[in-house]
Amino acid sequence: EGELRFLHVLKLVELTLAHGSAPKSAYGLAWFGVLSAHHFAAYESGARYAMAAARIARRDGYEAQQTAALIALDQVSAWTVPMRTALGHAREGARVGQAAGDLGMACYARNHIASDLLVIGDTLDRIRAELADSIAMTRDVGYRDIELILTAQIGLVDAHVVDARLPPA
Repeated sequence: EGELRFLHVLKLVELTLAHGSAPKSAYGLAWFGVLSAHHFAAYESGARYAMAAARIARRDGYEAQQTAALIALDQVSAWTVPMRTALGHAREGARVGQAAGDLGMACYARNHIASDLLVIGDTLDRIRAELADSIAMTRDVGYRDIELILTAQIGLVDAHVVDARLPPA
């Protein structure tokens, strides 16, 4: 599961090490960090790879790659730092993606923001407002996969709101 994706990022890392940094290097390093954490429980080093990738993309002005690196950093940060820090990475990824015109990744970042808010335990009203805004954006962009994920998340929030209004059993 995910072996092709892992081989893809390994190749990007290998090419970066052999030939130096290129625009896709940040993407490769960031997702190598996530996949290393996932496959090998290398959470700290995975977070360092993703952080380095975000810094490289920012330094070199690769906004689209910075978006991908920040989303990867959000994902791997869940293992190593407080969730509010991870949420900050996702929010920054959404902002940078929107500014760079990388709307697909900006939508993907919005999915991460909603997931982080759910894990943090933010108020359901705030999560619902975030989700409604995110669904509207994904519909405008036409990113149906993320729209479906966000719709499922808003369904979860709505179910909890209804449960909270029911009298205790």
